Amino acid sequence: MLFGLLVVISSCKKQTKTREEAIPADAVKMTPATDIYPPMCLSDSWEAPVPMAGPINTAGGEDAPVITPDGNTFFFFWTPDVNIPAEKQIIDGVTGTWWSKKQGDTWTEPERIILNDDLSLDGPFCIQGNTLWFGSVRVGNYRQNGDIFIAKYKNGRWRDWQNVGEQLNQDYQIGELYVTEDGNTMIFHRPDFGGYGGYDMWETERTDDSWSEPANLGPVVNSDIDEGWPYLSPDGKELWFCRSIIISNRENRFGLE
Repeated sequence: MLFGLLVVISSCKKQTKTREEAIPADAVKMTPATDIYPPMCLSDSWEAPVPMAGPINTAGGEDAPVITPDGNTFFFFWTPDVNIPAEKQIIDGVTGTWWSKKQGDTWTEPERIILNDDLSLDGPFCIQGNTLWFGSVRVGNYRQNGDIFIAKYKNGRWRDWQNVGEQLNQDYQIGELYVTEDGNTMIFHRPDFGGYGGYDMWETERTDDSWSEPANLGPVVNSDIDEGWPYLSPDGKELWFCRSIIISNRENRFGLE
C-alpha cells in the first residue's frame, strides 16, 4: 500500500496502548456472512477461505498480509478504526506494521514493529531473508503518497531502516512489490507508464548498486484493467497477483490469479 497523504511530522509517538485498548467500543468486525463481496475460492485445489482466528484478527482493520516462505512468521498492517483518516492514524501510537510467529498450531500475540524514531505510517510489502520491504509516509520522502523502505532484522530487533532511493521511488515510481529471495529480481505494479492500461506489473533486475530499466510483463499478465499486488513463489515458477474485474459501470472487484 502507498498511503496517499501528505503530513507534517514533528514529534515521535510510540505505542501507548494495546490493540484491544485502541479499538473503539462500538467496532464490529465484518465477517464473510456480512460482507457484500465475500471471499470465494474458484479452484478445487484450495479449500474455502475462512477468517484467521485470534489473536491475528480483531474488530480493528488488518491488511497487507506478508508471510515468510516457511509459513512461520506473519506480518500485517493494522489500524484500530478504518474510519479514522490516515493523518490521524499516524499519531495514534498503534497503527502500523505488526508481526506474529507461529507456535505449533497457533500464532503468538502480535507485536508492533517500530520502523522510525519519528512519526511514520508504515505497511509491509514483502520479506526477503532478514530484510523487510515496506511502504512509509514520513519526513524526507521523495513522494507525497509514500516511499519504499527496507529494514534489517538484527539481534532480535528491526534496525537500519532506510529509503531505497531516488531511482526506485522517484524515477520508477514503484508501488507494491515482491523481491525474490536472492534479492536480484523485483516485480511491482505502477500506473501510467505506457503499459496496457490501469495498473500494470513490471520487472526490474538488480545491477550492482542500482536497478535495470523496468520491463513490462506483457499482455499475458497485463490487460487494460488493473493488475498488481504481486507474489512470486519461492521457486520462481508461479506469479500470484490481483486483477480487477469490472462487473458494472460503477463497480470494480478484485480477484487473485
